[in-house]
Amino acid sequence: MTPAVRFPFRLALAVGLVFGLSGCSLLPRRAPKPEPAPVWGPPTHREVGRILEYDAAAATALVEIPAHLPVPSGLAGAALVVRNPDTLAPTARVVVSPHRAGRIFGVYVIEGRPAPEDEVARPPETFP
Repeated sequence: MTPAVRFPFRLALAVGLVFGLSGCSLLPRRAPKPEPAPVWGPPTHREVGRILEYDAAAATALVEIPAHLPVPSGLAGAALVVRNPDTLAPTARVVVSPHRAGRIFGVYVIEGRPAPEDEVARPPETFP
């Protein structure tokens, strides 16, 4: 090859390598597909809390809201059901009193006999 032919060949090769190697960074990058947003439906739990203590003589009980559940607002006067956590069989019906201290609130036992550690939940007809 003559020097006159070698120069354009080397120039074309150098230009091709420069654009070839850097050309990838000049093209716009394809953005990754965004993750689909989670679909939040109605809550899947009705649990409000657990019975801490039951006083049969006064027909009252104390209910504690577990740390993994939010503290519901406006519960005073709400009718709730108490059920065995293993069998989910209803053990009592209660009405929430206006007395509350943090995650603990009082209930009036209307019917039945709740036991400590029983689950307090919203009744099915009020559950969305």
